[in-house]
Amino acid sequence: MGRILLEKDLSEYLKIDCDKVAFDLPDKFVAPISLIWEITGKCNSNCVYCSGSFPIKVVELSKKEKIELAKEICNMGVFMICLSGGEPLTNEDLLDIVPIFLENNVDVMVCTSGYMIDYKILDELLKMGRIAFNISIDSVRESINDYQRGRNGAYDAAINLVDYIRKNERVPSFISIEAVATKKNYTYMAELVKFFNEKYGINEVRIQPVVTMNTKVVEKGLEIHQEEFQECQKAVNDFIEEYNAKMNVDERTVNTCVRFINQFKLIETGLKTGRTWGGVITPEGNFLLSVYLPENLGNVYQKGSFKQSWDKKFANAWLDVRKKSEITSLNSVYDIKKLYV
Repeated sequence: MGRILLEKDLSEYLKIDCDKVAFDLPDKFVAPISLIWEITGKCNSNCVYCSGSFPIKVVELSKKEKIELAKEICNMGVFMICLSGGEPLTNEDLLDIVPIFLENNVDVMVCTSGYMIDYKILDELLKMGRIAFNISIDSVRESINDYQRGRNGAYDAAINLVDYIRKNERVPSFISIEAVATKKNYTYMAELVKFFNEKYGINEVRIQPVVTMNTKVVEKGLEIHQEEFQECQKAVNDFIEEYNAKMNVDERTVNTCVRFINQFKLIETGLKTGRTWGGVITPEGNFLLSVYLPENLGNVYQKGSFKQSWDKKFANAWLDVRKKSEITSLNSVYDIKKLYV
């Protein structure tokens, strides 16, 4: 058990002023800094607020195509890849593409709900080491978590996954808990942070407000407003301050870093600079600027190769998005609702 660190305190903890670390950026990047790759459309969960409408039936990239794309991503010099879905831990192709990334020093994170996954795939990944896991858990109150995830047993499955990783990892695995704050759970986030810090020494807890991208979010009473998420942030901040004050350990002994995620920041930056930092590759091989925008830029191979498609279209795609008033009129993550509902 250790202290809990807020992202805003990283400068002090690392003994650097992150705000003053500056460097010039090019007009466009020669490759994505990081990517989200939705490796499959298959998913055993049924999350009410799912931004990708998973599970979906599409013609997915073949194993051969995935291997070739993984090699090209490495050759382009991408720093980090987040493998999601759908549910990636049901797809054996992971065992062919993850080693490619690791051999080329590309950081890998696997995003999973833990629900009805293939533990044989997980075992092989744990043998490889150097893989981070992002596990979706919205509340330590089982009924709330399972309601939002759309499956009874979702909470138990996720906790079993955390247990299994900690007990079977060959080297310490970076584990992040991804929690979506809604009307039903935003007042309970402090207890989630406390639980995962004390019981598992989780490296990171990421808390983000639900994005209303379908009518179910509204109908099921999950929609949250900016003021409520601000209340959530304050409650967690107050809890952490009080919690750390009671700790009798070295001040640099930290288990968990808590981050409040602003999903609109990437959109805001793209519109402001016209520069693409990264994006999303869908199961069928299309490229999206963001999972929250209805902007499908087409197949990654449309210009011949992913590199050519990046150079000729994707790298400056935000310049075209700027021309769309329905997107430039958005001011926050809470406005995204206007595009869908």
